[in-house]
Amino acid sequence: MHDKLSTSALAKQRQLEPKALFNELKQVGYIIWHDSSWLLTDLGARFGGEYRESEKYGRFYCLA
Repeated sequence: MHDKLSTSALAKQRQLEPKALFNELKQVGYIIWHDSSWLLTDLGARFGGEYRESEKYGRFYCLA
C-alpha cells in the first residue's frame, strides 16, 4: 500500500472538485500548467510529490 494519494483521491478525501485542488496546488507552487498538462515543480517534489506510472491512467503524480 502506498503512503501517497493521487490528486484525484486527495480531492475526493478533501471533498473538493479536482479543479479546485489543482488550483490550490498551483497557487502554492507545487504544480504548473505547461504544454497542455500539469507538471510537478521542484518545490512539489521537495514536499513529497512524485510521478507514478499506470497502465490504465498513464503518468500521474501523487502527494503525501
